[in-house]
Amino acid sequence: MDFNTFIKNRRPEWARLGEVLDQVDKSGMESLSPEDAEEFFTLYRQVSGDTV
Repeated sequence: MDFNTFIKNRRPEWARLGEVLDQVDKSGMESLSPEDAEEFFTLYRQVSGDTV
């Protein structure tokens, strides 16, 4: 896969994970709704498995 295409395709997930992590840093995990917590864990699994 082309590196630039990979970055373009994955950037939204990385950005959203960053937003959720910012919320967790400010207010803790307990600040996440059950839906947000599920999204966080899903995004974390996706992003941690990203390879080119």
